[in-house]
Amino acid sequence: MAPLTVPVQRQIRPASAHQGVSPDGTARPFSEADHSAGCALMEHRRDPRIACSLDVALYRRGVYAGPAVTLNVSPDGLCIRTELELRRNEMVEVVFPEQVRAEGWPPREHALVTHVEPGHAGLWFGERVFRDVAVIERGCHDSHGHPD
Repeated sequence: MAPLTVPVQRQIRPASAHQGVSPDGTARPFSEADHSAGCALMEHRRDPRIACSLDVALYRRGVYAGPAVTLNVSPDGLCIRTELELRRNEMVEVVFPEQVRAEGWPPREHALVTHVEPGHAGLWFGERVFRDVAVIERGCHDSHGHPD
């Protein structure tokens, strides 16, 4: 009997992490439009992103991975600034600051890394964690998390 083989799916990637792919398939440097498009993926075209600078902690499999700062928060996810090397489709846990927890924020939430760029990443919760955008605004304001 012949051994069972499983076809391998190949993912086409840009030539480097600092490049995107043009419509014709050629590599090109990332632009501000790429950054905006990546953040737009997280908001799922449903809810606004609230500009907010909060210090959060990231964990991998229950082990502290390092710090991050939110750039904006939506009911479905957030954009962060971090020096950690995150990988697309990696699961991380985000621990929010103590100040916002009493305002309807979860103390921690699992998130999927949806896009990565040098010093920046987009995280998606997989569901609407925040039912009301006012909770995000109130938490950012009360914790002195001011827009960048």
